[in-house]
Amino acid sequence: MTAISGTTFGSPFPAETQFAAPELVFATIDRSDFSRAKAIIEGFDWRTYDDFACERDGIYIGLSSAGESSQLVTVSVRAFELWSLHSGITPTIEALDEFAAGIYAYRSAPNLPVKGVPYVDCNNRDKNFAQQNGRFVIPIAPVLYCNWLETLATADIFSSVPSIDVYAQLLMESWVDCD
Repeated sequence: MTAISGTTFGSPFPAETQFAAPELVFATIDRSDFSRAKAIIEGFDWRTYDDFACERDGIYIGLSSAGESSQLVTVSVRAFELWSLHSGITPTIEALDEFAAGIYAYRSAPNLPVKGVPYVDCNNRDKNFAQQNGRFVIPIAPVLYCNWLETLATADIFSSVPSIDVYAQLLMESWVDCD
């Protein structure tokens, strides 16, 4: 088995999160997502799914054995791709881990409010998308939000006035539930 590592050391779970201790979060994916991950994620250089899974498991086990708090979080590559599209973030291994940290945080505290923030320049964005001041902050592509306002937001299905925050909440819920 030949492995080419693409792992940095996970994305830190936000320290100011009130419901969990700081942890390193490592994304894992299903075997069925491996080909898609190789096609869209920069630095996803593992030759086989088993190489990827073994490296991720090994880092997790090693850090856990050393007393570090870490998590393996399974995410959908399709959900990650949609998050990259909406946030303007280049799909890299580091971004995959950042996405997994956000999914883990949201699964841990789904009742925290979600705030949508239009991104203008993804290179100057706040790296901590998962949680700020007790709210999940989701970067939103203004063009996609405008398209949503012109189409689905006009449907009479929302209990509150459609807003960028409602849009961000819907996106986050879809990313968490995406298979």
